[in-house]
Amino acid sequence: MPDTITIKGEKELLAKLNKLSKLDAKDVMRSGGLNISGKMQIYPPQPPTTYQRTNQLRDNWKVTPKRTEVKIENRTSYAGYVQGDDTQAYVHKLTGWQTLRKTAEQSLDEFVKLLKKQVDRILA
Repeated sequence: MPDTITIKGEKELLAKLNKLSKLDAKDVMRSGGLNISGKMQIYPPQPPTTYQRTNQLRDNWKVTPKRTEVKIENRTSYAGYVQGDDTQAYVHKLTGWQTLRKTAEQSLDEFVKLLKKQVDRILA
């Protein structure tokens, strides 16, 4: 269930990212990815049940940064059924589980602002 966020249409930000060392650029993209994966780790309230949550889904979010993109994924075998955009089970939609693509899209402005702030701090 991977999704990749690629910086597009932000010419000034892209130019600044390309001025950074590869390591600094990856660190900036990692922080943006961690911001989104952190949102994905928030579970909705659990309905009344005897099921005990394992938090395995929460603990398996991975962020892989590159210079101008970041891949966010969860390789837990059932992640797609719980938080997948096209594969989410109806019961999980009903109980409030967020999906990765929707969360990333809703966080895009915040993501870009965070990146701009970090890049400007590094280049200052």
